Amino acid sequence: MRFDMEALNVLVDKDFEDDGLYAVTLWVNLDPPRYISISRDEFEDPDSIYIEAQDQIYGKKTTSLKYLISGSILKLYFIPESTEVFHWNHSQEVSININESTKYEIHSTLKKIFDI
Repeated sequence: MRFDMEALNVLVDKDFEDDGLYAVTLWVNLDPPRYISISRDEFEDPDSIYIEAQDQIYGKKTTSLKYLISGSILKLYFIPESTEVFHWNHSQEVSININESTKYEIHSTLKKIFDI
C-alpha cells in the first residue's frame, strides 16, 4: 500500500493523566504537516474528534474523520460526503507508514478516539 509520509515518533495518551482524554500524536517526515494529532475527550466533548496538524491554527473538531490500519499503514480520511480536507494537501485522505512495534498501541487508542 502506498503511503504519503512516515511516522518518525509517536506519542499515545491512553487516559493516564486526563480522565477521558485519548490522543495519538505522530511526528512525520513531511513538512508540512510535521505532526498530526488526533484526540477525543469522552467527558467534555464526546461527540467529536479533534484533529490538529502543523499548527494549532489548523486544528478543528469533526465528526467526519475515519481511520483504517492495513499492515503498517495508517490511513486517515474524511467521509466522501464531507467537504473537509487536510489543509496541506487539499485531499480527503492521508496515509502514514507506522512502525510495527507501535501499531497495537496506536490502534487500541484510535479505537477509543473513534468510538463515537
